Amino acid sequence: MGLLYLLLAAVTWFMTGLIWFVQIVHYPLFASVGSDKFLLYIKAHCNLTGLVVIVPMVIQLLLSGLVAFENKSSYSAILWLNFALVIVIWLLTGFASVPCFNNMCAAGFSESVHGRLVLTNWARTILWSVCSLILLLVLRSELK
Repeated sequence: MGLLYLLLAAVTWFMTGLIWFVQIVHYPLFASVGSDKFLLYIKAHCNLTGLVVIVPMVIQLLLSGLVAFENKSSYSAILWLNFALVIVIWLLTGFASVPCFNNMCAAGFSESVHGRLVLTNWARTILWSVCSLILLLVLRSELK
């Protein structure tokens, strides 16, 4: 087992914990901010969240691709699956989450947009959780 596997697992587990927090605590609280302060709040949220998620997401994408491309072991298929799931997470982020945020940054809070954000984020939450389980299984097998 190499350092790349450990780094990939660490960044994936970080993102999985973060997305569960966001899904269960943070996004539901958007509805409680109040329309008079929501635009300031959502703009600050987007700026600050970017600082926390962009670097780990890029690292996860690069490492998952590198590990999949370089792996020739019995784990090759599952590591390719992991890489594919990370790509799907990026697609969901770009085509579902970001448009919701752009909409709310421009127009303020919308129950329908908020509902779409929470719903589509469940898909990302589940996918990150699956990636975490995949890496747990691979690392567990490697440590035996």
